[in-house]
Amino acid sequence: MTRLGTLLSPVLALGVASTAVLALHLDAQVSPLAAPAPGASGQPAAASVPHGVRGVQTALPTAARSSGGTGVIRPGAFSQVAVTWRGDAPTVRVSTHTRGAWTPWSTLEPFEDADLDEGNGTHGTDLVAVGPSDAVRVRISGGSGRDLHVVTIDPGQTDAVAYAASTVTTATTSPSATPTSITAPLASPAPYTPPSHYAPKPAILNRAKWGADESLRNGDPEYNQVIKQVHVHHTASRNDYTMAEVPGLIRGMYWYHTQSLGWNDIGYNFLIDRFGRLWEGRRGGWVTHPTRGAHTLGFNWDSTGVALIGNFEKKAPTKAAITTLVHFAAWKLDYHRMKPSGWVTVISEGSDRYPKGTHARLPVIDGHRHTNETACPGKYLFAKLPDIRTRAQARADHY
Repeated sequence: MTRLGTLLSPVLALGVASTAVLALHLDAQVSPLAAPAPGASGQPAAASVPHGVRGVQTALPTAARSSGGTGVIRPGAFSQVAVTWRGDAPTVRVSTHTRGAWTPWSTLEPFEDADLDEGNGTHGTDLVAVGPSDAVRVRISGGSGRDLHVVTIDPGQTDAVAYAASTVTTATTSPSATPTSITAPLASPAPYTPPSHYAPKPAILNRAKWGADESLRNGDPEYNQVIKQVHVHHTASRNDYTMAEVPGLIRGMYWYHTQSLGWNDIGYNFLIDRFGRLWEGRRGGWVTHPTRGAHTLGFNWDSTGVALIGNFEKKAPTKAAITTLVHFAAWKLDYHRMKPSGWVTVISEGSDRYPKGTHARLPVIDGHRHTNETACPGKYLFAKLPDIRTRAQARADHY
């Protein structure tokens, strides 16, 4: 789900003749407020949540578009940044004061992959990891978006917090009510008998390991009736993060998806870091259940989404990350009796590439750009997908 600094963003096609920048002089510290209630339509100027995660949402007046100036916003320490709005997507550029110097201006791509009725009507950019920062500047052009906010997040420290509330419970396996169509979600996973032999499940670090605060979720998990695809994403995060930083990167995504965008949970079903570790994302009981994510607009109903943490428009993913992706895809697809190297025809629920009702012929393992107008999962990762399919199929055939 992600696309920092690319020229493929849909908003760049707006053809705006001139660029208006935000002339905000917000040099005072922003005081954190209580986190918004789940599903609340309004956004506070700032928000703070338990377990050391600090999110600040600073209002940017729409009238500032025509001011022609650049403002400095000082929300306190943060390491992740995004911009949110309601209405049509603007073009958004940011520069952060990171490690004592201003970074070059970067374009943030819209992040539009919520599923069905998830969300509170707020849209936003990718959440970008920028490193330790204390100020941000924003430029806005185009679109008619309103209720603009810049979101800055300090994900806190994992070791300083006890996450007893993060234990994942086993989901019920009793059948849900009869759905109206195959794309309709289920309240509980349908009974399923996996094949007697399938590729082994790789080691998965659960939500407690990255410090998920389960009180931030905005609803119960929903389940797909089938799994036909694995959609591959990148997160547009930095590529030079350490092992110790990974839980914080995931906590920041979780906070942004639930508290800023109002989604039920983190959008990705699974995440893979550059060290080859596989992390459980969206909650849904056992990881074998077909939990519905919010990662691939129009195609969440029959798939699982896995995001490699990093920006693969800029460099290639590590061998460790690719190997884990191969093992993950072989296990997940073999378990659901799908061929990793195959193709499948699926019905779009509506995306910017495939209108609602379109029958799309897609690889069983595909990249986000197969289904949506985006650069995700980055040109370097996208180029590796043919080899990933071949290796995953060979692994599935071995078992």
